[in-house]
Amino acid sequence: MAARRMDNRDNWRDASRERVKAAEARLHRLREVIERRARLGYDTSEGWRLFRLSTTTLASMRQTEVLLEALHQAAERRSWATPQGALATTGADRVSFAAGEAIHLSGPATPNCYLVESGIASICFGEPGGVEVGMIGPGGIVGLSSLLGAELMPVATVATTRCNAIAIPLAELASRIGSDVKGLRFLHGTVAQQWADTIVLARCNAEHSVRERVARWTLTGARHLRGAIGPISHDRMASLLGVRRASVTVALHEIESEGAITSRRNIIEVKDEAALERLSCECHALFGHASHGQIAEPSPHSAIATTQ
Repeated sequence: MAARRMDNRDNWRDASRERVKAAEARLHRLREVIERRARLGYDTSEGWRLFRLSTTTLASMRQTEVLLEALHQAAERRSWATPQGALATTGADRVSFAAGEAIHLSGPATPNCYLVESGIASICFGEPGGVEVGMIGPGGIVGLSSLLGAELMPVATVATTRCNAIAIPLAELASRIGSDVKGLRFLHGTVAQQWADTIVLARCNAEHSVRERVARWTLTGARHLRGAIGPISHDRMASLLGVRRASVTVALHEIESEGAITSRRNIIEVKDEAALERLSCECHALFGHASHGQIAEPSPHSAIATTQ
């Protein structure tokens, strides 16, 4: 069991480092594009705003790594001191959530936050079946806003795909974050980023077509997981976007006809990320995950599975 925990930890470390490296490379390319446009005389104010947002996100990714490492070390020290040596007894506990299962509900009795290791989760307004107002992928923390002590927002975080996560006691996380200034900056920066994502989604839902939003959602999820999402039904996608199921089905077929994705046997695979970006509204570039790197090469599990 201890060896398995160590393997999981090493795998997560490697994946996290790859995401940070991809984010750094993407940020470097973004700066080059902005500077080139500035030399040509174009207005680059929006580009620099995106650059600052991406820089903040990269800093949060690095701080997430530091926080997770500290929690792992604390858990190991506790396990050595107990006869059972079980992480679940006093430290962080790994848990899994099936697609559609609530991870975190708004309420004062919530004892844990959850650091997502794999899968994506949707922050939904009101009930778990509500419209999506945010998405959390690997490296993100569910329920972090509970640490602020303010009036809780009427949102629920639900596993969009199967999610594996580390349950972190709220009191322990508060102690870790409150122990230095960097921890507090991480907390405020992450919560601010989630608010910014919510604002972007509100505008997106009000102004853009269903096809643009479906393309944006697909691109967002694929970048979070670097190519693997699912299974997720058309009904669920429609619920997250606040549209009819038939509209989602039509939009996916239109996107496929442009060569951006393929949809066969209830599986959707991203084939051309650049084409998918063109079909999407510009909102995908404004999310906090935008600097996390590009979609990985498809694998047997690297697909977005949907059911009609």
